Amino acid sequence: MQLALLFPVGSLLPRVAQLPQFAAELPVVQPVTVAPPVPRPASRWAVEVLAGPTISYRQLGATDSASLSALERPALTFTGQLQVRYTLAPRLSVSAGLGYATYGTRLNLLLQPPRDTAGTLPPAQPLQQRDTYRYFTLPLQAQYQLGGQTRLRYGLTAGAALEMYAGGRTSGSTACTCSQQQNWSATNSPYRRLGVSLTAGLDVRYALTPRLHLLVQPTGRYALISVVSPVSTTPSLTPSLPARRPFAAGLLTGFSFDLR
Repeated sequence: MQLALLFPVGSLLPRVAQLPQFAAELPVVQPVTVAPPVPRPASRWAVEVLAGPTISYRQLGATDSASLSALERPALTFTGQLQVRYTLAPRLSVSAGLGYATYGTRLNLLLQPPRDTAGTLPPAQPLQQRDTYRYFTLPLQAQYQLGGQTRLRYGLTAGAALEMYAGGRTSGSTACTCSQQQNWSATNSPYRRLGVSLTAGLDVRYALTPRLHLLVQPTGRYALISVVSPVSTTPSLTPSLPARRPFAAGLLTGFSFDLR
């Protein structure tokens, strides 16, 4: 009876009742959403390298009916350039540099010789020919970003390029498996030394690292003036070369590296 008075049972109840109240006062931890990192250029300057295949053709001027120029077909060519890009605004940038571009056309014909003196029709003879013109270029372009805020960005690119003729070649073969080739130098040819072309296309960039981007540029190019010189150093060849304005479309790929 004395032990019950020293340790009353009712004295334990308030402590037990306080446990649920203590648990209810614990703070609730909310999940934290982490935004994806947005790559930003280390500076306004970047170095870019681009290269890729193109399909080239031409727009012909007036030509005589005996010329084979009207029978030409598109040819596979190549374009490459090294340029420096400067960011003017978050969405607008300009670039300039050095480039190399080729234009070309091809012929795949079956020539039917006239009948001989006996009235027999000889078999048709195949004729294959390819014309190639090479140019060093000074491209100047502007890029405008349309969308994309994280790793992938896309936009438009447009500009012009000064083209300096670096030489060319006319090669072909006939049914007798005879190969013929004629090389044109930059100074002794029926082609114009300087020209101007317009360029336009898309600009797609994917950030591999905060400073290194993968570039993809589907681009078109069109010569504003004829590549055939009005005053040729080889006058005997001028009648067979009507005025022509080459154009090309291709897919350039490369990398862009932001400078510090």
